[in-house]
Amino acid sequence: MDINFLNIFQGLATLADSEPKIMIGRIFLMCLGVLLIYLGKKGILEALLMIPMGLGMATVNAAVLFLDDGRKGTLFLDPLINNTEQLMTMLQIDWLQPIYTFTFSNGLIACLVFMGIGVLLDVGFVMARPFTSMFIALCAEIGTVITLPLAVWMGLSVSDAAATATIGGADGPMILFTALILSKELFVPITVVAYLYLGLTYGGYPWLIKLMVPRHIRGMKMPVEKTREISSTEKLVFAVIANVILCLLFPVAAPLFFSRLMAFPADTRFDICLFWDIFNYLRRDEITAFIDTLRPFLHTRTLAHGFALHNVRTPQHDAAYGISAPDTLSVRQRDTRLPGYSPHPQSRLKSLLRCFHFDRCVLLADSRLELLLSARL
Repeated sequence: MDINFLNIFQGLATLADSEPKIMIGRIFLMCLGVLLIYLGKKGILEALLMIPMGLGMATVNAAVLFLDDGRKGTLFLDPLINNTEQLMTMLQIDWLQPIYTFTFSNGLIACLVFMGIGVLLDVGFVMARPFTSMFIALCAEIGTVITLPLAVWMGLSVSDAAATATIGGADGPMILFTALILSKELFVPITVVAYLYLGLTYGGYPWLIKLMVPRHIRGMKMPVEKTREISSTEKLVFAVIANVILCLLFPVAAPLFFSRLMAFPADTRFDICLFWDIFNYLRRDEITAFIDTLRPFLHTRTLAHGFALHNVRTPQHDAAYGISAPDTLSVRQRDTRLPGYSPHPQSRLKSLLRCFHFDRCVLLADSRLELLLSARL
């Protein structure tokens, strides 16, 4: 019995069946992936970035096989699939396809990563040193300003050039989000180049400093700058105002700004959540996203309070809510109507607020419901 070993070891078969430039490219990327793992392990480059990237790069380029229709591909994912029937099939075959389809293709991954980054960051530095922060930000954007016209001059479309230009002026999540929106076909190379750029920058930073800064300046002791302490209230007010203004200017990036606002420290837990009547102005998908974002910050004794409607035919009741004393809430009628009114019946609201138990619902004279909730984790 003749045994065709290339049919058994299809990674080698697809390599041998490829054009020379494709074969050389795959071998090069596999070797580059191993090199990145080594450099990350040795601490020369950022291990958190380089080891996962190197492992993925080597694995994906090695694991190419022949698919049913004769095409070459992998069982990881197909980022360019656009037929609904094919997508449903690939969701059951490619093990990373659900992750890509439900997080990368709709930009959710950028929001999740931004929340993780937000846990590590603090807006206090920006508030205490606004001009220093703006100067650093402007310097960081020089790469974008230079790359955009250069990429267009070299033949890229404006969308592709804009997505590529963000590599030099933005961090990883923003690059991913921009590439998904403006240049899906270049998403993979942009992602690889972006994180290679970040990793090489981190790794080459010490030598760059030695090259650009004289030794006698590097050895100088810098005086400690005295800045006033930024209170948590000031940080919250700044984050809310910045979020609203940025969403007005750039609504397409509103999920990123909102996820950054919700990026509390990982050990944060809320004792009380005052929802007011926010759920009367959010669609079902928006309520689900809000609750999913809020859930990690709840604990078993978290309580919540809010207002809902007895039935969806109840007329719009626009009120402004506040806290007049530690044990007293204030409610006053608004002069103007709020947009986006989309009330939900109590039964639907219970299904949407799945991490809360409805302890008590009180029917008020104006057909509103006052809700007292407790966390159900």
